[in-house]
Amino acid sequence: MSQTEDHVTARLNQLYLEIEGLYHDYAKRHGLSDSMLWLLYSLQLHREQPTQRRLCDEWHTSPQTMNYALKTLEGKGYVSLEPLLGGRHDKAIVITERGRTLIDDAIEPLMQGERRAFHALEKDEQSQLLSLTGKLVTALRDALEPGES
Repeated sequence: MSQTEDHVTARLNQLYLEIEGLYHDYAKRHGLSDSMLWLLYSLQLHREQPTQRRLCDEWHTSPQTMNYALKTLEGKGYVSLEPLLGGRHDKAIVITERGRTLIDDAIEPLMQGERRAFHALEKDEQSQLLSLTGKLVTALRDALEPGES
């Protein structure tokens, strides 16, 4: 890889980290960890009672990280865990009234801001961004898998 290509990929990484930093700062301003923010975000998206396992799979989060966020939110009264019928270990994550208020105050404005930002792009730019980012993720996954070089 040439030095110019290295600078391009470094700049791309910087932009991704800047986006991550924006979300981190937003979470912090609302008294949340990053994982708590994404868990609440997921609950707002689903509008049903997903399991911890499902959220880990969807958001590429370790079970330990998700469990810590879940236990913290449960301890603060934002969510409760309810056993699923027929499931021995899986529990549904249920938003409490207090959690709904937090989602309305912190998550919904975040989602509105994301929609405004995304709509600042033209329709074809939106499609290209999603398509190219997905393509990059697939290529990077393939390049970084064990045994690849």
